[in-house]
Amino acid sequence: VALCGYESIILIPLIILAWSRNTGPPGGRPLAYFIAWSLVTAGYILFRFFYLNELSNEYIYRLFNERSFADYILDPLKTAARLILPPIEQAPLMSGLAVLSLSLIVWIHFRCIRRLSGQRKIRYYLVLWGLFISLILPARFGVSTRTSEGDRLLYFPSAFLCILLSYWIMTALRKPARKYVVVAVTAYFGFFLHKNIAQWELASKATENIRMAISSPGDTTKAIINIPDELEGAYVFRHGFNEFLALYGIDSQRVIPVNYLDRLEYLPVSGTIEPAYAGDTSFIYPEVKIFPDDPG
Repeated sequence: VALCGYESIILIPLIILAWSRNTGPPGGRPLAYFIAWSLVTAGYILFRFFYLNELSNEYIYRLFNERSFADYILDPLKTAARLILPPIEQAPLMSGLAVLSLSLIVWIHFRCIRRLSGQRKIRYYLVLWGLFISLILPARFGVSTRTSEGDRLLYFPSAFLCILLSYWIMTALRKPARKYVVVAVTAYFGFFLHKNIAQWELASKATENIRMAISSPGDTTKAIINIPDELEGAYVFRHGFNEFLALYGIDSQRVIPVNYLDRLEYLPVSGTIEPAYAGDTSFIYPEVKIFPDDPG
């Protein structure tokens, strides 16, 4: 069921293999559990291939994009930092907070394992293993440090992060301080969750405004300029504009998408993009010129 919702848990058989080996029932066969979950995954892949006529959507092609050696080093670090930090536009500030946060986590980790023993320590390492496996796909795709783009890839790893936070709070802190840390952590993540939701509501409003503009009655063909690609990480029409038209029964022959506006293009503009006029020619930032095709 989860695979049909979002594919980022496709590596869960590797987590199940480790967990069933150490926490399964006495006499259980971890390899059998691993094979069973692998068959579920294989069934999902066959379903996509034969029923949907595709193995992956267009996002998957990003997995195979060529990258530099530095990207292979930096992308996992960026992903780990974004698991605990909000998007920050200033790269130096983001780098400094990331180093500080990851250093603090390493210190808490070693403090924690010194206090854990026996089965509790094993379970702690199993949670770490789950977090590591769940971060493979986000690290390979890459997660933006400037916007919330790609945050959906962190939903699965965040489950393991919550378990680890519980371990750290209960193990590394004494009882009087625990409740204050819980309140602070809850407020921290709650605040940025609210900001993220607000950004998606803005993207939804943009979609609705475009729908109303192009579904008005009449036979006029409309050219849509500066269709928003995304708004601070919330996708609008990066993909699926034609599907959007079909969904609302809008004749695609009467709608011409001229260009898509991405974040790097709208960042330099403060406020609304207004047309600039020079004689009988209009220019709409960043690339569209409108001029008479024939005299008159």
